[in-house]
Amino acid sequence: MKTLAAMFKKVRWLSWAILGFAVVVVLWVVRGLFAGRKPGAVGLPEVPDKLKAKVQKAEEEALVARVEATVEAEQSKKVLDDVAAIEDGAERRRRLAEFIRNQ
Repeated sequence: MKTLAAMFKKVRWLSWAILGFAVVVVLWVVRGLFAGRKPGAVGLPEVPDKLKAKVQKAEEEALVARVEATVEAEQSKKVLDDVAAIEDGAERRRRLAEFIRNQ
């Protein structure tokens, strides 16, 4: 701090000029960051309607595929439960082999 005070005493006008320039630059940067913008104006642009339609269609197709997979899994589980209910023997092995071939 003493060095800064000594510099101010030696070159008073240059020190004030540098300090003033620094203040102006800081104020200019702060003004640029906050001035002229509405709150909430910063963000993503609006999504076009065509893109929204494509996304909705893809979501519907994914939902249909998920439901179909669930139905198929339930059918497979039902067949396996029926096979598990059969007492261990040739009939059970035959049905299990048939189930595996159909998959």
